[in-house]
Amino acid sequence: MRKYVLITLAVMTVLVGCQKSDDDDIIKGTNPAKRVSYTITSESDIANLYEYCLEIPIFDNLPAAIKTLVPTVLNSYFNQTSPAHIYRYEYESTGPDGKPVTLSSALIVPLDAITGDNPVDQLVLGNHFSSMRYDECPTMSGCIEGLLAWKNAAVVMPDYYGFGASQDKVQAYLNPDIAGCGSLDAFLAAETLMKDKRIDVPEKTMNLGYSQGGFNAIANLRYLSLHPEYDIHFDQTFAGGGPYNVINTFNSYLEGGFDSVFPLILVTLTSLNEIENLGIDYADIFKEPLLSNYQDWVLSKKYDSSEVTGLLGSTRPAKHLTENMTSCSGPIFEKYLAVADKYSLNKGWTPDRNEKITLFHSKGDDMVPYSNFESMVQFLDGKCQLQSITQPSGSHELTYVAFLLHVIQYGM
Repeated sequence: MRKYVLITLAVMTVLVGCQKSDDDDIIKGTNPAKRVSYTITSESDIANLYEYCLEIPIFDNLPAAIKTLVPTVLNSYFNQTSPAHIYRYEYESTGPDGKPVTLSSALIVPLDAITGDNPVDQLVLGNHFSSMRYDECPTMSGCIEGLLAWKNAAVVMPDYYGFGASQDKVQAYLNPDIAGCGSLDAFLAAETLMKDKRIDVPEKTMNLGYSQGGFNAIANLRYLSLHPEYDIHFDQTFAGGGPYNVINTFNSYLEGGFDSVFPLILVTLTSLNEIENLGIDYADIFKEPLLSNYQDWVLSKKYDSSEVTGLLGSTRPAKHLTENMTSCSGPIFEKYLAVADKYSLNKGWTPDRNEKITLFHSKGDDMVPYSNFESMVQFLDGKCQLQSITQPSGSHELTYVAFLLHVIQYGM
């Protein structure tokens, strides 16, 4: 996805130029006061935004003609020549089993905010999109959300459970409790880090993300509504292209029409089975050769989604999944459906009435069904200060660009 974002930014620039209790629940019992400590594992300077872009894995795959335009693109929207500093740190959170787990996150801060010459305007919790390969996380590579550091923000970017310090664990994909708990703990740890480093912590805060990051941004608000002991309030939340209604998304993916995201269907099936201890035998849901290779292709985190697509040879669900899944019925399917329903964000919580939330989605989204946007708008309408923005057309990747530009224009 990141490849298309950079390409589209370049093309757009050319066009413009031409023109509760501790025992009650393993997550509810979280006491954030005990969990703001951190350990810096590494840190480094970033000379400018272009250098940071070089850390985004797909940058080297950009066509040469597009790559030469990137500095101009960046200069159109960001203070791209300014240096920044990145802290990579570990912190304690809670795992799916209710036990303490060490997670990791990155924090990017403009260098002149560290020296005290120019304090940052706001602290941003940047929730990144879906990942499959182990190094597709903020502590190991560049992420699009990090670009906002060059709009004078300090940007917190959690790796998520299953990546970085917790790489040996199965990722808790679209699990709103683990997503919210881990990301908010990262945010609190980042505040402590900044105070320890004598970096002014701004009062203004933002929570944003696109795709899985959009889901996680709303999951953060859900978690805060259920756990007021966190005492965090975001001045604004921007969520785009998110699969908020997990049960409808699950059904839509299995029914077909979104074959390009089939590798993430496999992530969903393995994650829900492992994290929720469903006890489903993979022989009951996977056909060969996937059955013999899912541990290497999916659970090992050795491959990104495009590489997994190449290994599969076809992304049609019926090619790789048994009738237990493709029929969208039966006891195994119902087990998955029950978890998907539990994970869905369009029910079961009440946002703060003063919460400012912007939802952004395209009717032409080819990866995350537009029905997610409709469900989330219907749920949030009248409960908060909601702004809903629909793009009449445009793919998932193209809409990511429009979403970022909207955040830059109205959020920074």
